[in-house]
Amino acid sequence: MKAWLFTILHNLFIDHKRRYASRPRLLSIDEQRPQMSWPPNQIDSIELKNLELSLNALPDSQRIAVLLVGLEGFTYKEASTVMNVPVGTVRSRLSRGRQTLRLVMQVDHRKAL
Repeated sequence: MKAWLFTILHNLFIDHKRRYASRPRLLSIDEQRPQMSWPPNQIDSIELKNLELSLNALPDSQRIAVLLVGLEGFTYKEASTVMNVPVGTVRSRLSRGRQTLRLVMQVDHRKAL
């Protein structure tokens, strides 16, 4: 008798699990709202395009220094080895490149407004 009751209860449990697993779970709209919203990315795209144009406007030596140190994360010593120039020259080119980018990006930002 005990085994028979256990089998019945086991089958009822399995039926219950299958029934509710096949149904979609209903959620209130308040629970879904944060997952459905996506922040706009148009401004990010415009800023990246402006940065790309500004980088292309830099002289090659400054652009390489900015990309190696700023983007790739090279140290000044590693960048000087790659560029085959002294460390002081890398610092100078990087400083000038960053300053030029700041100026160009401010002007472009004002034009966009």
